[in-house]
Amino acid sequence: IGKQRHGPIGNVELSFEGEFTRFGNLVKTWQQGTGDGY
Repeated sequence: IGKQRHGPIGNVELSFEGEFTRFGNLVKTWQQGTGDGY
């Protein structure tokens, strides 16, 4: 994760995969499933 000195700031929700020592996209429960893709 890097810092951009003159750019905007904000929060990003990530998941940590300890088995691989990496960060990934956070999958929320409402994003899971095989819905219609809307």
